[in-house]
Amino acid sequence: MATFKKMNVKDHCFKRARSHSKIQASACWGLGREDYVERLPEELKRTVFQTMRLDDLHSALISDPSIIQFGRVLIKQLGPRRSNYVSQRMRQLARLKIQLNTLVN
Repeated sequence: MATFKKMNVKDHCFKRARSHSKIQASACWGLGREDYVERLPEELKRTVFQTMRLDDLHSALISDPSIIQFGRVLIKQLGPRRSNYVSQRMRQLARLKIQLNTLVN
């Protein structure tokens, strides 16, 4: 069994989370919510994530790079005034992701 430095484990887990179920990978490697929040783009932290509820949807959302990228594009297109709309669309995608994961498993 190989040993990893703390930073290497986090990078490995984040890469693994992209290719596998994000929630499963985060639970498997012990990646916490704050580890993913560190990697969020600043424009989303300042606008969308300030008012978002911290629930299961939030966990699924912040661990999925494609949903984060979708949010970045929407914020750039619509501007920070529409952050509530962007948050709703991102949470909607997180709900879809959770439903698809339950159907697959």
